[in-house]
Amino acid sequence: MELGLLMALLVVAGGLAVRRKLRAGREKPSLSDDMVQRIEKEGRLHIDLPEPLHLDEIREEEDEFWAQTWDLPEEL
Repeated sequence: MELGLLMALLVVAGGLAVRRKLRAGREKPSLSDDMVQRIEKEGRLHIDLPEPLHLDEIREEEDEFWAQTWDLPEEL
């Protein structure tokens, strides 16, 4: 019974950690004072945002990977 409770707590803690990471990835970047000063000086600001994931391409690559046939290991 104690082992089951421990496993349940581990699952909950892992779920919360994953949820926190997913939320952190969705936050929009904020402007710092340095960025505002650069906008005032230059009239523009260049920010390198990460490219969004191309889910269709990822799915195709994964399907191709799993469609491959695998040779059995050679016996020694």
